[in-house]
Amino acid sequence: MTRCAFLLGAAKEGFRQKKLSRMYETLVADGWAEREIVEFPNGVSELLLEYALNHCMEQNGVEHNNCVEQNNAKIFLFFCVQSQDCIKDDCIVLGNDEIRKSVIAQYEERAKMCGIAFDIRYDSDDEVVREEALGWEKVI
Repeated sequence: MTRCAFLLGAAKEGFRQKKLSRMYETLVADGWAEREIVEFPNGVSELLLEYALNHCMEQNGVEHNNCVEQNNAKIFLFFCVQSQDCIKDDCIVLGNDEIRKSVIAQYEERAKMCGIAFDIRYDSDDEVVREEALGWEKVI
């Protein structure tokens, strides 16, 4: 079984939302391997998210909307926006980036057709913490 978790935040560069960090910790405590979790704490372009989702789908036997095999894989998307106003009818706003809900729905449908669990959660958090405060080093 292959699992992919995408944690998508809306914090400014050098910061991350507290709920995003807590979700990461929760996933690891629930048995997710660190290599199964991809974080975008400062937003992500729709194109980059699609690339990551396509890669995850290919790892789970899905190629060009055709299932190679049925499986019990899981894809988890966690959107952590600045406020509930950033969750719109047609898109999710992550800082300067917007992700259309129609794009997410396409991946959700592809996953469903191939027996891949696809879980999406939306939350908001305006509390941020400096990445240095979490013990992370800045890479130059």
